[in-house]
Amino acid sequence: MGGESVDISSLRFESEFVSRPNIIPQLCQWYCFELMVKANTPDKRDGRIALWLDGKLIADFMNLRLRDTEALKIDQFTIDCT
Repeated sequence: MGGESVDISSLRFESEFVSRPNIIPQLCQWYCFELMVKANTPDKRDGRIALWLDGKLIADFMNLRLRDTEALKIDQFTIDCT
C-alpha cells in the first residue's frame, strides 16, 4: 500500500483471531500459495487478508482496518523469506 508494508502482528484481532498450525514448507518441493488482500471501507473494520497453501486455508485475518481514506489502494504485495 503506497510502498509501505502493514505489520499485521501489531493489529488487534480479539475474538476474531483463529489460530492455525505452523506450516513449514519442505525444501525442493513446489507449492501453490494464494493470497487475498481486501482493503477495508474507510473508517470500517471490514478488510481481510487470507492465505492458502495448496488449496488449504492457512491464515485468515478478518475485520481489519488497513486504511482511513479511499485514496489508498493496494498496488503490490511481496512474499519474502528472510
